[in-house]
Formats: sequence, C-alpha cells, structure tokens
Amino acid sequence: MDNDTRIIRYRSRFARALVLPAVLVLAGCPPIGKPSTSSTDGARCDAVDAKGAVYLEVSYDAAGMPAVAPEVCEVDAGTQVTWRGPTGAQALFEIHFKGASPVSRERGVFSSSMQDGRQKVRRIVDAPAGRYDYGVRANGKELDPAIIIR
Repeated sequence: MDNDTRIIRYRSRFARALVLPAVLVLAGCPPIGKPSTSSTDGARCDAVDAKGAVYLEVSYDAAGMPAVAPEVCEVDAGTQVTWRGPTGAQALFEIHFKGASPVSRERGVFSSSMQDGRQKVRRIVDAPAGRYDYGVRANGKELDPAIIIR
C-alpha cells in the first residue's frame, strides 16, 4: 500500500469519527450520557419522570394574580420542590401552608429570593402522606393550590 492510499484511508476514518458528534452538536442535542438540562430544579412536577426534585411555575396574569402550574403537585416524601417565577421577573412571592406544613423542619411563610435569574422558593417536603393546601401570595393577591405527598 502506498503513502497516498494510507493518507486517504486515515482521512476517511477521521472524517467518519467526526460525523456523529457534529450532527448532534448541530442538531442542538446534549452530549450522549448527559442530562438534557443543567437545572437543579429537576423536572416539572407533572412530568412523567418527575422524581427527587421537581418544580412548579409561578406566573402572573395581567392584573398581577399569581398562577401555579401544575396547580396540584403530587410527590413522594423527601422530594425537593421548587416554586419558580418567570425568568428575569423581579416580583417577589410567598408560599404559606394553610394548615399542617409538609416541610417538617420549617414553619411559616417562605419568601422567594433571586436564584439563577428567577425568584424561587426551594424546600424539601418530608411530611406524612396527605394533601397540603397552601397559598401563593404576590402583588397583594393569593392563589390556593396544593401539594399531595404519596
């Protein structure tokens, strides 16, 4: 085999080795074996694969009334729950449980703080199974969703 043939074969193998990574990068896919998100908030609470850490989206209508999606969140005890406002929004919100709190180590009102460019409240719910009604207060208005621990 002469030098020209070896160079052509080497270039061909090299090119083939770059095709799949190039296609994945151009398609916007995450690297193989890596999670698709860098968020520590986990998956949205109503996602099929939501385990360990979940989030709920806090948003506001034109009059400033808060909304939470999903309005009812069902989780296992020990789950980290994050309520997060819209990206870049400065509006603060508060979470307060109406009766018993699913957060055993803390009671009272949990106020949001800016984290990763959003207002967030993050807590681990570790109470016994049951329904825990809470309020989301923002802009002088309140919405009453719930967390259910299985």
